[in-house]
Amino acid sequence: MTPLDLQRESEILEINQVKTAEQFDELVLKVKKNTFYTMVVFLSANQSLPADWMLNKFTKTPYVVFIGIKEKKLLSIYNYLETVGIMSTVKSSDQKYDNLLPSIINYLHENIHDSSFNLLTVSNQFNISSSYLSKIFKKYYGIGFKQYLIRQRINKAKLMLQYGFSVTYTCEKVGYGDLTHFSKTFKKMEGISPLNYKKQFYLDKNEYEK
Repeated sequence: MTPLDLQRESEILEINQVKTAEQFDELVLKVKKNTFYTMVVFLSANQSLPADWMLNKFTKTPYVVFIGIKEKKLLSIYNYLETVGIMSTVKSSDQKYDNLLPSIINYLHENIHDSSFNLLTVSNQFNISSSYLSKIFKKYYGIGFKQYLIRQRINKAKLMLQYGFSVTYTCEKVGYGDLTHFSKTFKKMEGISPLNYKKQFYLDKNEYEK
């Protein structure tokens, strides 16, 4: 199970893995204690969530459940959910960015594997100044472009490690040219090394439909 918690402060999806009733209850407590969680989205390969997962415990936080999700679709669904959140945020704030910001985010995800990808790359692609682009991200996400890019790279890395990809291969595919730098960044963000994360959260392939 991979619930994605939508954070109000940055509108970035935070990935967590829940398999047991105990982990589910821990998630409920986490959401109740932190008011910046505005939505919980559950993605499951099964046709229903476990019976002992009492969704009515989310008394003040809305939740959405996606069931029957194939393994290979998880990342694309994750990206879709984020895009939907972005578009909702933009439309509720300023119509002038309705087309620009989703396009920027799509471009970012298409090039996230490129270690040279940065703020200047995006500003040149969309013909806007780097300072203006930074203001857009700060306004809608509460964090700068660099921090947003790091968060997305680490989120993708977590998904890849859950699928069993090696740390080295994952490092390359999420845009880190240096394994040591990747490992330090991952541990700083998640409090655990990429290798230990993989050992702890690797998903059994048999849990998913092919």
